[in-house]
Amino acid sequence: MQNLTTRMRPAIGRLAAIGAAALLLAAATASLGATIALAGAKLDQQNPHTDGGGFGAGIEMTATDGQTFTAGTTGSLDRVAVYLERDFGEPLPSGKIFLDIYPTNAAGIPRTDGAALGSGSIATTAVTKEGFYVFSLSRPAPVKKGTVYAIIPHSDVSIEFAIAWDGNGGVTGPGPYPRGGNAQRADANSPWVVFPSQDHYFKTFVSASRKRHR
Repeated sequence: MQNLTTRMRPAIGRLAAIGAAALLLAAATASLGATIALAGAKLDQQNPHTDGGGFGAGIEMTATDGQTFTAGTTGSLDRVAVYLERDFGEPLPSGKIFLDIYPTNAAGIPRTDGAALGSGSIATTAVTKEGFYVFSLSRPAPVKKGTVYAIIPHSDVSIEFAIAWDGNGGVTGPGPYPRGGNAQRADANSPWVVFPSQDHYFKTFVSASRKRHR
């Protein structure tokens, strides 16, 4: 099977480093006007941003790119942060970026032929700089510890060359996030393929299910 990584273009420029903590806070505030660490939901899985070499996949109107992850907590996936980068040389139409959570099959391949488990969105114009942007899921996704899920974004306007989701990794060997991988497909009618040697930058936040006491 042809490796679909050839479809992916290099990351589209880097802003001057201003510190990981400051960048995370600024990006989150720009996207939703709130910090990531909200009450009830705790960081569960992540591939934190690094300053090393990587890749960027443009956000397309058709869902053709994503990231799989393995839940470490049983509960409600309330919000997801992804690391987005803006190319200011490209026009940015007003619209929305949607982020959906899908189940996977036994092989860890996204199952996007059915309804999403959860979803959220932000405005395209909220992406004003490079950094993590938080998608608060208007429909939280139920997740189970040890089960693999997929983060799949898409947009309702053409922003493929204006906004990219960044990541890192190589062509072979284990990726930076060992419990998932970058999922790709050529188009809506093609099968998904997961490449475990590379991963998008992401963070998931889960509100744990409370045990009932008799």
